[in-house]
Amino acid sequence: MRSSVRVQHPDGVSGTRPSQAGGRAGRRLDRCLPDTVVDTLETIRLFLAVPKMAFVVAADEHRVADALRVRFPDPGNGQQAGHERYAEEPASLYLHKIVQTTVPLPTLSRFDTEAFLVLLQLSQRLSDQDLTPYIDACVRLRREKGLLDNLAAAVNGNDISAELAFASRMTPILYEKLHGSPRRIKRFLNDLRVRQSIADHRGIVLEPEIVAKLMVLEKLLPDAFTTVLGWLARGELRSRLTKLEAAAGPPTTPPCRRASDEEPASVSEEQETEPTAFDELIRWAKLPPGLATVDLAPYLYLAAAFSGEQLLDTGLPGRLRDIAANLLSTVRLDQRRVTDADIAALGEDDALSLIEYLARAGRDRPAEQTAAVRGVVRITTAYPPTTERAARLLQSVPASELEPATILTVPAATQPSAASWNTGTSTPRPTRTGSSGPWRWR
Repeated sequence: MRSSVRVQHPDGVSGTRPSQAGGRAGRRLDRCLPDTVVDTLETIRLFLAVPKMAFVVAADEHRVADALRVRFPDPGNGQQAGHERYAEEPASLYLHKIVQTTVPLPTLSRFDTEAFLVLLQLSQRLSDQDLTPYIDACVRLRREKGLLDNLAAAVNGNDISAELAFASRMTPILYEKLHGSPRRIKRFLNDLRVRQSIADHRGIVLEPEIVAKLMVLEKLLPDAFTTVLGWLARGELRSRLTKLEAAAGPPTTPPCRRASDEEPASVSEEQETEPTAFDELIRWAKLPPGLATVDLAPYLYLAAAFSGEQLLDTGLPGRLRDIAANLLSTVRLDQRRVTDADIAALGEDDALSLIEYLARAGRDRPAEQTAAVRGVVRITTAYPPTTERAARLLQSVPASELEPATILTVPAATQPSAASWNTGTSTPRPTRTGSSGPWRWR
């Protein structure tokens, strides 16, 4: 979708000198209601069609034509007589008779996209007067086929490394997915700032570059985003992200581009072939920073709430979901709603399914770690044969993320065994002193 500028030259005004011709400009016509569009064009045609007068309509031609179709429907819809032929639909014909010259506005090039991202960020901390030299410097660099790396030196040497690094990371995927549209790029950054603010108010503390990477996934790669939410629901997020980043290689930031660099042909929305979700995830994983060791669960829950996605582990039987939700609740009253009788009535297979689900949740969602381990201990107390499996699963919790309350939840977990938890030094084998006794490690 591109905007265009259409110019009308009534009465041969194009042959006069500019000083002898009047001019008028119309903006935002494509944002009006259909009746307003038609009335405005009628007014222009009637009152501005005078000698030596030109007018410019800056609007999306397709949207204006859509509005005209409401007033001038196409009679060539198969109901006309056989001898009638319509080479052009009335809406387009009406528009072309009023305006004669079309000047398409090009989309941003890749260099322009990167420069635009830098300038949008600088506009958040600089006044219009201080920002103007950077705009002029970007224009010069474009004409001279220079690098944006030289932008700071071209102005006054101020440190803009953070803005340049962010633009360099985001440009490749934003240029492709947003089709060089300044409006879409600006909206993405606005959405990013709003989401960062909401996350901060929810107590979700993440670095801005992490939120930006997650916003790319959510807004530009929806299929891949749904896949990641599925990993979170199944308690596989951390292990899947670790494997994904290993397959993608270390995250890298692409170098700044010159204005002279060859750019691929623009791909229209209709012609674009979307890659598979896995290919999109690999590409996304290459964006810095790495996320395998970051607690993303709180933010992803927030993002899922905005998108209306329900985080349900379809692999967990429906009869167990309420029990799992109560055991993972941070409210002790909810945890107590699962009575010992409820656990005893599970059966060993369902008990093992719950243990696996709770252990994965404790690994991937640190905020629920203590509740998850407490639930695992309750189930293993009722089903001693599941103890060894539970211990192996809990060993996958990174030692650096163990909460003190988690260690205290397992009665026999001494400090030496906690130190070897998921460090790769050894795997303590659990046993019990009795059918309901505490865990012992050897």
